[in-house]
Amino acid sequence: MALVHAEPGRMREHLLVCASRQFRGGDVQHWWHPPSGRGVRTHCSDDYLWLPPAVCCNVMSSGDTGLLDESVHFLEGRPINPEDDSCYDLASRSADGASPYQHCVRAIRRGLRFGEHGVPLIGSGDWNDGMNRVATGGKGESVWLGFFLCEVLRQFAELAHAQGDPSFAEFCLGEGARLRQSIERYGWDGEWHRRVYFDDGTPLGSAGNAECRIDSISQSWSVLSTWRHSRPRWRAEFRHFSDFTAACPGSSAPPSSRNRRYAARNLPGQGSVPDGPRRLARPLSQRLPYAGHAAVFDSVKLRPASDDRVGRFR
Repeated sequence: MALVHAEPGRMREHLLVCASRQFRGGDVQHWWHPPSGRGVRTHCSDDYLWLPPAVCCNVMSSGDTGLLDESVHFLEGRPINPEDDSCYDLASRSADGASPYQHCVRAIRRGLRFGEHGVPLIGSGDWNDGMNRVATGGKGESVWLGFFLCEVLRQFAELAHAQGDPSFAEFCLGEGARLRQSIERYGWDGEWHRRVYFDDGTPLGSAGNAECRIDSISQSWSVLSTWRHSRPRWRAEFRHFSDFTAACPGSSAPPSSRNRRYAARNLPGQGSVPDGPRRLARPLSQRLPYAGHAAVFDSVKLRPASDDRVGRFR
């Protein structure tokens, strides 16, 4: 999305390509191989939700409302069986199309699938693909996805109002308000936000967990999604991720070693996404006085793991 400032035309082009990888149900190919377009269809819960905020960013920043008048085809292909993680296939192109605005609407409606806590279902993974075994029974929920979805709904409500679609704008605001209540009730653990709920309702990212007691992405997006928090909540987060005795602060603490997810096969704290410290630095700097920014970024620098720790996990 940074391209909107440097090369808005290139961003526009890529948004149309991304919209063309969407199925009628609102889900998208997790990745694909051009030029054939053969790719993977999954139960991942966040990839299709990135189109709405990206479109909002482009239109609101560049004023290019013409993007919303384009017509983009859908993909047509066999659905994924509920028991399968993914399906690698060559999808065909639909005969008809829809505007990027309507592609975004389909993505948002698909994202409004919630578990028993009113938190979005995680499917076979969210931004952290390593959370692929949280919902093997289809009931696991993602607190982080709730924060992200709240922001998607907020941004798209603004775009819907600007495009003369007040009914969908109000729909987005209403869904966002309900989701916020669920996160406030079931996402907050007492000092920080939980990360996920497993199929059986057990939380991860909770003070009661021996591993992954706190996960940085939920804390980061509680700020990035314009959630309202007091600074004391961030002190708990920063305290757990500023362990200078560890080789590198990671995306979760304490790190996972069990095979609950494929992220557990990596070095402790690294997960499948080793940018946890950097994700944490930006919202922390937003919450602290300017004088404290240098200390924040210095404390979350990536440092090489020691030889004994590397050897232990080879």
